[in-house]
Amino acid sequence: MLAANCSVNSPPIFIDKAFRRDEHSRLRVRSRVFFAAPKTDPEPSPQSQDTMKNTATGLDRIVRAAGFSYEGFVSAMRTEAAFRQELMLAVVLIPLGLWLGDTGIERAMLVGCIVLILIVELLNSAVESVVDRVGDEYHELSKKAKDIGSAAVFLSFGNALLIWILVLAG
Repeated sequence: MLAANCSVNSPPIFIDKAFRRDEHSRLRVRSRVFFAAPKTDPEPSPQSQDTMKNTATGLDRIVRAAGFSYEGFVSAMRTEAAFRQELMLAVVLIPLGLWLGDTGIERAMLVGCIVLILIVELLNSAVESVVDRVGDEYHELSKKAKDIGSAAVFLSFGNALLIWILVLAG
């Protein structure tokens, strides 16, 4: 199939050539011409455009982004049991890390690795939500995405444990 375009604004023309032999074994060419309709994107609804794309600028953009972040945090608190458990762990370990660290670097390491667990759990929850939105049926790629997110959370816990051991033992 060949594609040709007559002008910049016109839709492309597709030419399909089929070869066949006639009753005398001579090769015949049959051509068909298709005109492709120009691509048009459906108009987004005002509500979806307002909530999904942040077109604000300046200070208004920062305020709206903070609002979206707050909504995401509250949503994770309400719907994700793992995030709630890790948040309770952070409520205990962050003050403990600030108290046990001798220098600013040690305090930053002890607190930062706990905050990293929360960040990774939020990202894992986001990936799981997107996978669940796509469909409930089993798919190998869905399993892979969820397993990789879980592995990231596991590694962040291992990282935190290693940092706490090294800082407190040193």
